[in-house]
Amino acid sequence: MASSHIPTQRMLVTGARGFLAQVVARSAREAGWEVATAGRGQSGPDHWCCPADRSAADLAAHLAEWQPQVIFHGAGSSDVRASFADPLADMSASLGSWTRWLEAARLSGIQPLMIFPSSAAVYGSPEVLPVCESAHCRPISPYGYHKRLCEQAGQEYHAIFQVPVVILRLFSVFGPTQRRLLVHELYQRLCASSPSLEILGSGRETRDYLLESDIGSAVLAVANHSHLARESRSALIYNLASGREISVLDLATQLRDTLGEKRPIVCLGQARPGDPDRWCARTDLFTTAHPRWKATALEEGLRFTLDHWQKTTA
Repeated sequence: MASSHIPTQRMLVTGARGFLAQVVARSAREAGWEVATAGRGQSGPDHWCCPADRSAADLAAHLAEWQPQVIFHGAGSSDVRASFADPLADMSASLGSWTRWLEAARLSGIQPLMIFPSSAAVYGSPEVLPVCESAHCRPISPYGYHKRLCEQAGQEYHAIFQVPVVILRLFSVFGPTQRRLLVHELYQRLCASSPSLEILGSGRETRDYLLESDIGSAVLAVANHSHLARESRSALIYNLASGREISVLDLATQLRDTLGEKRPIVCLGQARPGDPDRWCARTDLFTTAHPRWKATALEEGLRFTLDHWQKTTA
């Protein structure tokens, strides 16, 4: 008699249409997890329709029935500049959505591990680099403030209601499916017929880049070691980055050279609100907890990403 297979690993990924949600859902499925997604749109066997007016109690009933061990919250705002134009909408998209799922997890009674992708924007422009998780948070954008509020909500539900929470502070993410932000913007400019490659800032600004697939593997590492969060008295907070600082000018030069371009790079010196001067993370907390995880080298990640973009746009 053939025995039916009962999945033992279930993950719910919210914000189904978003970049991070797609990356994490794909990584989890490839690793053998049973994955359901939640977001706006038509419901299906592996997708929950979750409009903004759906109550936490309603979501809790679904959680109690499906019983995921892990919820990755991929929903929320993702645009620093838009947060200046409409801070209330940004706060609602971030804090409103996250707290609704935290409350659903509390009401469900199943205590799933909640993984929240925060942002290095909570640090603002750090005084000391590389910045560690214990550094003082001084956001310089509404987006950064709202991510910090989400972190504090996660701490509340972990400490008071014993809902296990892990917070991942993401630095600069790029990859084949990330078709926005600086790496893709520079690629698009290099594909255009302009005589030079223009950079808005001074070019001396620095970032700490991480390939999108490394986020997927990091989330799986956290999910597979959920006992670390369940045994902790407070929500766990980790920087998630490569730990390597690179200037915007050097990044643009690498992209230009990889594509075989010769055009000059012009730095316009126009600073944008909410953009920090320098970013570089200390990552030893995460790598100590998950020693098998390793960030992909920037050069390798850029080649892989550019190759994908060239093939899909040819």
